[in-house]
Amino acid sequence: MVGGPTASGFGTGDAVDLGFQFPRMPLESSVPTIVVEVMPKAVLLDPQGKAVAGALHRLGRSRFTDVRLGKRFEIAFEGDADEAALAEVRELAETMLSNSVIEDVVSVHFIGSGSQTDGAHVAGTPIEAS
Repeated sequence: MVGGPTASGFGTGDAVDLGFQFPRMPLESSVPTIVVEVMPKAVLLDPQGKAVAGALHRLGRSRFTDVRLGKRFEIAFEGDADEAALAEVRELAETMLSNSVIEDVVSVHFIGSGSQTDGAHVAGTPIEAS
């Protein structure tokens, strides 16, 4: 029998131990956390989103007509959860976390109990790089 992904357990629905785990940030943390959300520009084709939308349609979920996939960064930091920290992360989002040619930064906001301004964010309007 030829070995392959199915023979080794892949594709069978079983979890595969890769020998490492990515660290997970707890949902509620006393450490201030800023979330950055990045999406493909609306004028560009999103092949991953189209694939998910097609799968939903094939599963009989025709109510959902469009899917766009993006990225979410959760950045924990030391210090005060203030506008200065938010501005610094906005700059990082524009210059390092996104590709301004094909992506828009759609949201930069605090989460968690470590923030005085929990829920404050920029949404709906992309943050343009200067």
